[in-house]
Amino acid sequence: MANDIQPGTYKARLIMSEVQFGETESGKPQMILLADVPDLGTFSVPLFFSAEAAPYSIPKLRAAGWTGKDLSDLTGLGTKDVLITIKKEMFEGKERLKVDLAGGGGFSPAKPLDQKTFAAKVAAITAAGGGSAPTGSGGAPF
Repeated sequence: MANDIQPGTYKARLIMSEVQFGETESGKPQMILLADVPDLGTFSVPLFFSAEAAPYSIPKLRAAGWTGKDLSDLTGLGTKDVLITIKKEMFEGKERLKVDLAGGGGFSPAKPLDQKTFAAKVAAITAAGGGSAPTGSGGAPF
């Protein structure tokens, strides 16, 4: 089956009757979601909830509609279409699919900035650093 599916990003809907809860072999909490991709099939999507992974998994659940306060209440989950990414990778000598739930950003800057400060920093960097890139009418090299 892995050979039939092209890597990419696909629109999907979570199947709420198929959510599974458990732990990884190392004892970390894990949730398995089932995502239905029209005309392609269903795919298991693992989410991990270690101290390191939870800050990435929670926003993915929010992007899928989850409005609950803790994971004993999955209110809203599956009410929004989601994007899943499918990649092919080798595992123990065999090609397999790696499926991830996109969305929610999953990115947390070390030092958040407001938009104006961010824009000023980028403008200062692009003005000072390498001016070889073409500039548009706004003066920035992009």
